[in-house]
Amino acid sequence: MRTFTFFVRDDRYTVPTMAIVMVGSMKRAAALARERLEESAHHLNVEICEDDEPLARFGRLVEET
Repeated sequence: MRTFTFFVRDDRYTVPTMAIVMVGSMKRAAALARERLEESAHHLNVEICEDDEPLARFGRLVEET
């Protein structure tokens, strides 16, 4: 198992929420990060890190008004 850290940026808060996940692969971590992004319309992006190294970031497209 590998340990990944997710940082979820939310438009309601100034500090990202951190979540630790243990999964077997980066592919599974990416799938969980996408799910986390879609859990709330307030989630702007989810960054995946392993051993303090950023690996990927998934974000939401923001419409300009």
